[in-house]
Amino acid sequence: AAAAAPAEMETEEETLLRSAGLAGKLARKAAKAGEAGPSGPPLVTKELVDQLLEMGFTELRAQKALVKTSNAGIEPAINWLGEHLDDADIDEPLSTEVEVKPQAEVDAALAQSMQGGGSKLTPEEKKAKLDEALAKARAKKAGIDVESQKEIERVRREGGKELTKSLRDQQEQQRKRDMEARKREKAEFERERQKLREQLAKDRAEKIAAGTLVEKKEVAPAPAPAPGKPILPVRVARIREALALAPGQNLVATSREAATTLGLDAGGALLPLVNRVEARLAELGLCS
Repeated sequence: AAAAAPAEMETEEETLLRSAGLAGKLARKAAKAGEAGPSGPPLVTKELVDQLLEMGFTELRAQKALVKTSNAGIEPAINWLGEHLDDADIDEPLSTEVEVKPQAEVDAALAQSMQGGGSKLTPEEKKAKLDEALAKARAKKAGIDVESQKEIERVRREGGKELTKSLRDQQEQQRKRDMEARKREKAEFERERQKLREQLAKDRAEKIAAGTLVEKKEVAPAPAPAPGKPILPVRVARIREALALAPGQNLVATSREAATTLGLDAGGALLPLVNRVEARLAELGLCS
């Protein structure tokens, strides 16, 4: 019996298609010829994954979209994500591990594989042949001529660059808007604090002029207190002095009047109430 014919050697176009991530096309071609198509993990380029990550997609969704669109580019991946965003399995891991490589590494592997097969093409010719093979495959799938597909590819690449640039510009503008908003909030807080200081000083001056408040005279400094906070009556007296409140009230009444003046909750036990008032006065720089 005659010996079986050797398996047909893979053509350069088939090698190009496989390196471009179109192994499915090769498998169908091999099946028609009665051969078993080569198997391997799906390949996507790192540059396309990074662009999708910059747009806010997760790494899983980015890889899945590129696998589902045969690593055809940014626009097909975004379109696929838009169509399948609400799928129940959108965040389920892929059944096979995805191989992610830089475009330069893919090109280098392609060149090496073609050299191993005896190819005499220069790197520029190999790149041109790869682009031609991809254009033919996509044109046939879309039902259009090759030149139209090449023009679509050119527009797609330019559109991907513009889309990435637009997204970065939007993010930079939002960062600037957020920074301006924080500056305005800080300035407004400072204005409100200054208004409160001025109003308290005015109230104090009016009470002194009306005789309802006796201005404290300078006295000899008292002995240094023991470490820790002063006793409660001393603390309340300092609060009354800082806010120019009328003397003669008990500790609770004075503390509640101080809390009301500062816009705080005047309820609760005496000690927590005094703590709240002191903290607010410290924020306003009226009491240390």
